[in-house]
Amino acid sequence: MKTIFSALLLFSVSLNTFAHENNDFNNACNIELQGGVRIEQNTINFVKDNELIYKIIDDNQLVINNRTVDLDEKQQQLVQAYAHSIRAVVPKVKHVALEAVGLAVEGVSLAFNELLGENNQTVEKLTTELAKVRSEVDDYFDESKPVYLGKDDGRSDEVFAKQFEERVENLIEEVVQNSIGTLLVAIGQEMLTSGGDMDAFEAKMDKFGERIEQEMQIKTQQVEHKMEGLCHAVSHIDHLEAQLKKQIPALARIDLLTVTVNKG
Repeated sequence: MKTIFSALLLFSVSLNTFAHENNDFNNACNIELQGGVRIEQNTINFVKDNELIYKIIDDNQLVINNRTVDLDEKQQQLVQAYAHSIRAVVPKVKHVALEAVGLAVEGVSLAFNELLGENNQTVEKLTTELAKVRSEVDDYFDESKPVYLGKDDGRSDEVFAKQFEERVENLIEEVVQNSIGTLLVAIGQEMLTSGGDMDAFEAKMDKFGERIEQEMQIKTQQVEHKMEGLCHAVSHIDHLEAQLKKQIPALARIDLLTVTVNKG
C-alpha cells in the first residue's frame, strides 16, 4: 500500500517535466504503512484493521491495551524520539505536497502561456482551480486538527492522494478539451509563421519543449531533493520503531512501518 509519503506526489505525473523525478523517487524510496497513524495535539494513535494497537500521550507516555507501560530511562528516550520524529515529518509531507502542486501549476502555465500568450483565460482558470487544490492539501495537513497517515478509522491518505491525482489530471484534461479550438488556432498561427514548413514548425516546437524543460529543471531538482529528505526522515522513524521493538517487549510483534531505500 503506497501512502501519502509517495502516492500524493503521483498527481503530477501528467507533467513530463515532473514525472521523471517522481518515478526516480518512488524507485529509490519505498514506504509501506501496514496500518494507520492518527496524529493529534496531545496523542499519537497507532491503528491496524481499525483497532487501536497502542498510543503515545504527550510524546512520552506509552499506552497499550489501555494500560500505561512502565519505561526505564532509555525506553523513555526512545518513545520521545519516536513521537517527535513522527510529528516532525508531517510538515515535511505537507511542504513536498504543496511544492508538487506548485510545480504542476507552473509547468502547465508555461506551456499554455507560450502557445496562447500571457494572461490567457485557460491559464487563469487552471491556476484558480489548482490554487483550490493547494488550499485543500494545506487544510488536510493542518496540525491544529488530527492528521491521518496510512489507513485509520475509515479515512485513508492513499484515497486522498488518488482523489487529488485524478482531480488534477481531469482538470488539466478538461481545460485542454475546452480550449482545443483556441489551441488549434494558436498552433495554426505558429505554422503560418513557419511558412507552412512542417519541419521548421516541428523544430520550433521541439525547441519550445526544451526551453520549458530547462526552465523547470532546477525546480524539479529542488522538489526531488526535498523528497529525498522526506524519505530519510521516514526511514529514521522506521529505525526508531525497530529500536522500540527490541527495547520494549510489548511492542516486539508490532510492525506498522517499513521503509526501503535503494541507494545508487
